[in-house]
Amino acid sequence: MAARRRSRNATPAARRPPRCVVFAKPFGYVQPMPIYDFQCRGCGHRFEQLVKADEVPACPACSAADVQRFFPFSASVSTGRTRQRSLAEARSRASATKKEKDHAHAEYLRKHNEDHG
Repeated sequence: MAARRRSRNATPAARRPPRCVVFAKPFGYVQPMPIYDFQCRGCGHRFEQLVKADEVPACPACSAADVQRFFPFSASVSTGRTRQRSLAEARSRASATKKEKDHAHAEYLRKHNEDHG
């Protein structure tokens, strides 16, 4: 069986939006039911399952009930400090890109002036 290849555009699980199934209740109220990621502590099998908050699923590979639920990255808390850190990193990357573009433009102008000057 050939190994599955990830496409270049595939996003890692940490950046994916949360997966959920939507159940409609009467009178237009909609409640999403999250699909959680689990890993069996016995065999190490990773799987996703739709469960309620108090349910513990069994591993589909070995039927063991000893599974670990992973913390959904989409549910992480965003604070002022994390936003400032992200903004500083983005500014740093933008500054580096601007320096590269300015250097390439100066090189282009130099070459143009040599050829046409």
